Amino acid sequence: MLEVESQREDNPRTRFLTDAELLRLTYGDLDLAAGTAYLRTTRNGPPRVLPVVRAVVADIKRHGDKAADVRLFAAKCQPDKAMTFSTMWRTAVK
Repeated sequence: MLEVESQREDNPRTRFLTDAELLRLTYGDLDLAAGTAYLRTTRNGPPRVLPVVRAVVADIKRHGDKAADVRLFAAKCQPDKAMTFSTMWRTAVK
C-alpha cells in the first residue's frame, strides 16, 4: 500500500490507501512537487487529496516522468490496466 502522511510532516500517524484506490492512481493524480496524491474515486465517496511520504515521492521520481494517463501500478502485459496483487501473491507463495 502507498503510505501517506498525516497533515503534519512530523506526525507519526499515517493513513493508507485501499488496494483499489492505489491501483486507480495515475501519474496525473500525483503532484510530486507538492508531495500529494489526488484520489478521484474513494471508498467513502468524495474525492480527496492526501500528502505522500517523502521517501515514496523520491522513489516515484527515480522512475522518471510518465504521461499523465499512465497508471502508477500498470499491468506489464496491458499497461492501460492496473496490475493485480493476486498474481504477485500466488507467485510469492510458490
